[in-house]
Amino acid sequence: MCVFTRYGFFSAACVRQGSGKRGPSVDTNRFMVRARVCAHLESLKQRYADLLGQCEIQEFARTDHVFRVSLRSG
Repeated sequence: MCVFTRYGFFSAACVRQGSGKRGPSVDTNRFMVRARVCAHLESLKQRYADLLGQCEIQEFARTDHVFRVSLRSG
């Protein structure tokens, strides 16, 4: 799902388990917020520090959304 906000452009999806080479295997207890621009996730983390403040922004080269944070749902 893509979301346009005043804090940036984001995509949200379930976190994949394993390498993903054996079919779509997702972790339904975790999701990730992805962005193409790191500053967008930094802005989102600042705005929602109580939820995202401790989340590390990870970088995944050669992907459509290079920057990601993972969260536990619920």
